[in-house]
Amino acid sequence: MKLIAIDLDGTLLSRTGVITKANQEAIRHRQEQGDIVTICSGRSIHDIEELLKRSDLVCPILSGNGAIGFYENERIYYHAMDQTVVDELWEIANADDAYVEFYTNAGVKVLRSGSDLLKRELDEVLPHDQSFTHEWAEREIEIQNEQFGLTYMDSMADIDFARDEVYKVFVYSFDRQKLHRLRKIYEPRNDILITTAGWTKIEIGHP
Repeated sequence: MKLIAIDLDGTLLSRTGVITKANQEAIRHRQEQGDIVTICSGRSIHDIEELLKRSDLVCPILSGNGAIGFYENERIYYHAMDQTVVDELWEIANADDAYVEFYTNAGVKVLRSGSDLLKRELDEVLPHDQSFTHEWAEREIEIQNEQFGLTYMDSMADIDFARDEVYKVFVYSFDRQKLHRLRKIYEPRNDILITTAGWTKIEIGHP
């Protein structure tokens, strides 16, 4: 028996955001051989579960950059972040007008104004940064909005920390300087762990 751990974005998923037929068949083939195929992704648990459901696949899941472990529909572990830490991370990002998502056991929570913020930022940044196209950035915004389990909030007060345990804070920006400033503030902290899946992202979880 082998343990095969696979990412989603850029690995199993097509450009349209689904697990391709060929990849579905490959996973089933390995499972039939007695191997354990585990999905390992920065995506939310709700998003991963929906992608597997649509592909009629059942796999163990490591979600939120390792913050959550699920096996046979049971939660093995869950590294929730302290409310005070989440509040501080939000205040820092909000002060720099950054787009933020909060991954919780009730889905991914994001401010209702989030997409407009990203579009406004794109218009401001693109004239000074020709390393990406407007079409690519528009698609990136669409991908954020296509996540399964998104819940839109009017304010941070809409998060009930006693119920909606936050396991990941996700910061997204097309502004390289903004992300650099935020990373320099976040990185010295020892009460968080920072990972990233690309130059537009800062992904923060429990250490």
